[in-house]
Amino acid sequence: SEVQQLDMRSPELPTWTCSDSRLLPDDAAQLRQWSVGLFEKPIQFRATVERMHEAGARIFVEVGPKGSLVPLVSECLSGRSHLAVPVNVANRSGITQIHHMLATLFCAGVNVNTAPLYSNRRIETCDLQMAKQLQFADDYRFHCQGESDYDWQSYESETPHYPGAGD
Repeated sequence: SEVQQLDMRSPELPTWTCSDSRLLPDDAAQLRQWSVGLFEKPIQFRATVERMHEAGARIFVEVGPKGSLVPLVSECLSGRSHLAVPVNVANRSGITQIHHMLATLFCAGVNVNTAPLYSNRRIETCDLQMAKQLQFADDYRFHCQGESDYDWQSYESETPHYPGAGD
């Protein structure tokens, strides 16, 4: 069959299947065999979510359109500790929702690496005067790229000096 010719590899992360509420097999041959019977079995969503929770899963990230499974996860685990967050929702742009999702995960204590989101973007920052007015000066100083290029003595004396601006 065509399935036997597919290049299947073991999942890199623990991956659950809703067809039989268990982790996918690690062995490629077993994974092929499981794939053949996949469409012959009913979906056991509730049982899978409950077994995942019993196994220690507390954070559920829905990867797919609309975020329609997040409410079902929360219903399945009602009264039990968990976090369910979608990667995509209908009422937000994709990038906005990814930021929301990452912020939610970060607030839940997940180590989040946001660097790939910004690696190819130019980031605009507010100028120092605006930062001071908004009382973000300490935060601005902490996050300022090229901090050594800025004359923080001038900042402290209330007469800001912008490198390259009329020096």
